[in-house]
Amino acid sequence: MRAVTEAGMAALASDINSSPVSLGPSLLADTRLKDALAGPAVPPPDEDGLEQASLQDVFVQVANESLLNEYPRMSMAVVDKDGNILARTGLAPELFDELVKQPAVDTALASEEQALLSSTVSGKLHAVKLSRSQPDGAQRRLITISAVELGAGSFFRGVVGNDNPCGLVREGEVLGEAIGGANNAELVAFVAANMDSIPPEGASAAAQLGDSASARLGSAVRVPGPAGKGKSGTLFVVLSKNTLGSTQMDMAAALQLALDSGGLAQLNWALVGGLLVIS
Repeated sequence: MRAVTEAGMAALASDINSSPVSLGPSLLADTRLKDALAGPAVPPPDEDGLEQASLQDVFVQVANESLLNEYPRMSMAVVDKDGNILARTGLAPELFDELVKQPAVDTALASEEQALLSSTVSGKLHAVKLSRSQPDGAQRRLITISAVELGAGSFFRGVVGNDNPCGLVREGEVLGEAIGGANNAELVAFVAANMDSIPPEGASAAAQLGDSASARLGSAVRVPGPAGKGKSGTLFVVLSKNTLGSTQMDMAAALQLALDSGGLAQLNWALVGGLLVIS
């Protein structure tokens, strides 16, 4: 179970690192966008009184002709150093309203360097890429965002499989679809009971959820990057496939089968009694 937890975290890290959002900064090579970024977001009319294309107009055209044509599930925006959104386009441009308010993005905007982040926005885990800031007073830069694929057929799902109940949890809610027939309430309850024992890195030690025959063991890990940090971090939670009650029933059934077949004639029954009490 803990191995599945660690494997899930590694798969998420791989998905974020290999996300096509890393191609976002390549859009800055387009001379039309370069020229638009060098001027005001809404330029004044030319000498003949004709309106000139705004940064939004140029950005939409350039982005949709190139990267968004090949990767239509991405969204892109131009922001300044203060997080003001100057232009946006793509599958879900409204995501930037929430994204630019996140502390990790604010910290990244304070640096001139490019950055690759994880972020939980609108109930989904995303990969986020910030380009280097442009060498001007406003320090404009591109931000590209795309949801990490977690559904059937995804790399993540192929790694974690469907045997164990598991899912992503954040602030009392399961993000997207739970896996392996997981009960959402159990995933949320495990996080609530064990949040303080989930380490900054790596999977938590196995802990029991519940104290009846329906109790399960579970483990959790923080998703890679800023999205997993703090009390409101997104967590990947894995529960045991079997409840404690079903495990004990399996043992009892196995013993009965052995008795029926005469396979326990030479067994040390004192030792068996001790094991059954412990279980």
